Amino acid sequence: MWKENSSKIIRAGMLLKNVPTLIPNDSSKERFKYFPYSIIITQPCDIESHFTSLEKYEQDINLDKKYPKQTIFQLLLCPAFDQEKFIEGTHLYDQYSVKFDQMKMKEFEKLRDLKDFRYHYIESKFQHDGLPNLIIDFKHYFTMPLSVIYELVSINNPSYILDHFYFIQISDRFAHYLQRVGIP
Repeated sequence: MWKENSSKIIRAGMLLKNVPTLIPNDSSKERFKYFPYSIIITQPCDIESHFTSLEKYEQDINLDKKYPKQTIFQLLLCPAFDQEKFIEGTHLYDQYSVKFDQMKMKEFEKLRDLKDFRYHYIESKFQHDGLPNLIIDFKHYFTMPLSVIYELVSINNPSYILDHFYFIQISDRFAHYLQRVGIP
């Protein structure tokens, strides 16, 4: 599922550490908080076409300096929460000062078995490296400028990346969650 990634190439399914997010109306002077883990959810084909078109753009001196149509400036991410903090209900405390009720074992088992379409559970085989089991809550997605992601990738090396087929499973579940029908 996870593969170690020593490359600085940005890819879908890449796990980023300490991703800053702007907190609106925060009464403290600290306007940015950090998600300990976040996964790039933007489709692989979009990221690849962005970099391919930029390479062609930089090599072609006859262009009138308009950006190619495939250029992207923001990537879509989902925070991934430490399983223990999620079960305790403290996974969003550092970002929003919010504490939830502790999750019941039956609820966690449903989540772990991927029977709750709002969440995705990722078991880590790298716990010895400090990478915990993670839970993605699809309701908390956000975008990040590509320039900031470049900086994070250069700082967080080595990092981890999801196996392509596993990433596709998460991507499909995320899309399914977003396209659900809102029934009152």
